[in-house]
Amino acid sequence: MMLMCRSLGIPARVVMGFDPATDGDASDVTGQDISAWVEVAFEQAGWVSFTVTPERDQVPQQQNARKVSNPEPQVLQPPLPQQDPAELPPVYDDNDNNGSEEDQAADVPTAMIVAVAVVTGIAALLAAVLMAKVLRRRRRRRRQGVERALGAWDEVVDRARDFGRSAPDGLTRREAAAELSSGFPQAELPRFAHAIDAQVFAAGDPSSYDLNQIWESADLIIPAMGSDRPRWRRLLARLSPQSLWRPAGRRTRPRASRRTDP
Repeated sequence: MMLMCRSLGIPARVVMGFDPATDGDASDVTGQDISAWVEVAFEQAGWVSFTVTPERDQVPQQQNARKVSNPEPQVLQPPLPQQDPAELPPVYDDNDNNGSEEDQAADVPTAMIVAVAVVTGIAALLAAVLMAKVLRRRRRRRRQGVERALGAWDEVVDRARDFGRSAPDGLTRREAAAELSSGFPQAELPRFAHAIDAQVFAAGDPSSYDLNQIWESADLIIPAMGSDRPRWRRLLARLSPQSLWRPAGRRTRPRASRRTDP
């Protein structure tokens, strides 16, 4: 303890003397009472003794023996020879097109594939609706005689249905035109219905010139029907399938009644 204290700069000394209390009898001092202790100097207190030797009756506790490693002394190893720098593997960019198509397809998220499929399906459906309307208009315009004039009226009625307006069943053309004119005041539907009736109920077949005039009027009426509506509403009317589900001019044949003899 004295050596440790001095190594830390603490003044300490070893003192040898008699300690009568070691054998329990302080009246007689014998050679067995010889002891040694350490004294440490403190400011304003002087030398203070410290007994670091344990009592004789104190038996050390049994502890589990642990294997103490005996490391070998470290020996300075010679420096390793200089080695060439390691060659790193080439780095490939994620956008490199040299990979296989299967690897690139595996990197595409499933959600993106589903989104593309949904958008493609909707676009195909809208394109099919537009194509069906174009073909229907072409068939109506290629009809002959009175059927061609009726096809022009059906085209106007279908456009009104795509805008969400329709006349009740069982009305004449003039009555239907009066019913629809409130929703399309710029289209002059009653005047157009009167022109259609003039061709349908004429004495002879309508001429090609009159039929062309009717279809030219229809070509002007159809854009006028949406002139007072916003652009997005006109676009929805063109893409609406309402007139395809229930087109105008669909005529059902009356059922033949079966007559039985009494």
